[in-house]
Amino acid sequence: MKKKILFNNQYQLIVRNTKDLSEKTYLHFNRKKIIFLSSFFLLILMFFSLFLANSILTQWLHPYLIKDQEDHKKIISIAQTVDVLKKDLQQQVLFIQTLQNIIEEPTAKNKAAQVQLIETLQKYHFSAPIKEGIITANFNKQHQHYGVDIVASKNTPVVAVANGVVLFSGYNEDTGWVMILQHANHYVSVYKHNKKLFKKIGQMVKKEEKIAVLGNSGKLTSGPHLHFELWYAHEAVNPEEYIHF
Repeated sequence: MKKKILFNNQYQLIVRNTKDLSEKTYLHFNRKKIIFLSSFFLLILMFFSLFLANSILTQWLHPYLIKDQEDHKKIISIAQTVDVLKKDLQQQVLFIQTLQNIIEEPTAKNKAAQVQLIETLQKYHFSAPIKEGIITANFNKQHQHYGVDIVASKNTPVVAVANGVVLFSGYNEDTGWVMILQHANHYVSVYKHNKKLFKKIGQMVKKEEKIAVLGNSGKLTSGPHLHFELWYAHEAVNPEEYIHF
């Protein structure tokens, strides 16, 4: 009986003016209302806390989570770098093995083997200017065709066959948009009939870096293709002897 009386007791909170003690407002409540309101606000606080714990805001404010995200990005970057270094190491090993074979092989004994090894080195040094392209016209000095014609899909990227610097980047009436790169060891590569060029004279380029888009520019073309030339010591050479297309 006493418990019921305690819960049902009525209380009144009165707000008065401090100057004249006049009544401004008042609030009626009992212990049931107090317990109910307290429980209600406690539940709201719990749900709000759970929401924050699983929200993006927690990731922004929690330093450990931010650090985990940064570490994850670093791990991905390191893994990609390792893959590149692994590929470079394999290339270096192949070069060393091939050079050792050339040195150890007596010249008079097997010249054909030496020539084949040198061609392997040459082909390994350069990349194809277009991936998954088809050669439709071969190198032919007698017909003054100093390169190869490569056909590929529309808007196919054209890439540098090796590291180098841009010697020329501009338009020619006959060959359209042309890019010429200077490489190490007196090699020069030429890319003609492009749709668009991405590099300017004097810029450095890396092997397999995108430098143009395959096109059909210039008068001396019958359809979209890349006319590619490779020069060594001021003389045109057959690209198919240096590059695996």
